[in-house]
Amino acid sequence: MPLEAMPPSLSSEDVFGGVKKKQTLLLRHRARLITFLICLTIVILTGVAIVFAVNLSGPTTDRAIYEGAGNRDGLVFAGHVFNIDMKQRQLSIYWEPAGCGSFYNRTEIAYSLENSGTVDNCGRIRMPVNVYINGQDQPVWAYNPSQDALGSVGRSNTIPALRGFIVSVPISIYTYALPLRANQYVTQEFLHPFGVWETKQTYLALSPSSAGNFAMSDNTTAFQALPILKMSVVDSTDDFVPTKSFAAPVLNARVPLPNGTWTDEAYVLMTTIKYSLLARVFCMAIFSINWLLTILVMGLTIKVLFHWKRTRRRRTGVKQDSTVLLFPITVIFSIPQLRALFVGDPAFGILLDAVGILLQIIIVSLCGGVLLIVLNKQLPEETLGPESEPAVGHETGKID
Repeated sequence: MPLEAMPPSLSSEDVFGGVKKKQTLLLRHRARLITFLICLTIVILTGVAIVFAVNLSGPTTDRAIYEGAGNRDGLVFAGHVFNIDMKQRQLSIYWEPAGCGSFYNRTEIAYSLENSGTVDNCGRIRMPVNVYINGQDQPVWAYNPSQDALGSVGRSNTIPALRGFIVSVPISIYTYALPLRANQYVTQEFLHPFGVWETKQTYLALSPSSAGNFAMSDNTTAFQALPILKMSVVDSTDDFVPTKSFAAPVLNARVPLPNGTWTDEAYVLMTTIKYSLLARVFCMAIFSINWLLTILVMGLTIKVLFHWKRTRRRRTGVKQDSTVLLFPITVIFSIPQLRALFVGDPAFGILLDAVGILLQIIIVSLCGGVLLIVLNKQLPEETLGPESEPAVGHETGKID
């Protein structure tokens, strides 16, 4: 080997400089790892906090309903969201009526003392009650106290079907004007998962002269109208929670009876529901993950494109592997699958689709096309790198 081809000896500064550089790189990688673990821990703790701290109750609690009744005589209804079918637009609510004041059977523990209640004013109803909804002739619930055994520990050992009833009512369809286009209206489904749905009914409680499932038009039975002091949905399902209604309930509403008389004891209630915080966070997390995958595909495409331009200009470099196409192909199939995990399985065409999956599929498809073109236009010379060039000595015929 010629003398000039021998590598120069390394000084102590070069050795220590290389060691210091390696230590710096090691510290940098360690700092990145620690930062990643801290961010991951924050994300996990935030998710756990949302799960356990989210409020699944409505704007009113059952305790507030009973306390609001005070010492007045009448009925109160605490509602529980039983089921919501968005495709059929049906809301099912389980109502638990209670008597307050003189309507309360004090031989049993008061409902108002449950859940850390402080007032003893509402509990099991002491007289027969029939509940009618939306002017229907047949009652949706007929309560007979003689068939309901007294309990010594409140409602824990009673039959729920005797002391409550389920009503399935249609969800109202009202539109929402887009802020940027006041003349264009969309349904609440378009705003998924931020839509709000409502339903409105009229309830009437009558006490028949004798217990039984009597039609309101039954002329052989005398009815006494009972005042409804308060009705409110107090809790929810896993996906939906009740929220404050746009219209306040109407107490002492005047409605006609089949016998031609009128009563002022009807109660008009509007129930408003929306997706829970947990459901909204879950949908937005999936939406963000899809965009993150799309941005990663864009970054990969830009990197490959710049590398290809640089190697074409120098006519040297390493040829890109065709496996780079696997990532955009995987992402373009993953985006619809993640979209299908949206809570409520909304139909395609919601707002998050317009600014999400539609743009994401277009961008990923274009990136895949660019990668395919780059791979197809690579020059054969690009397979040659500086290390693969022939030795100068062999070209000139010199022998080391």
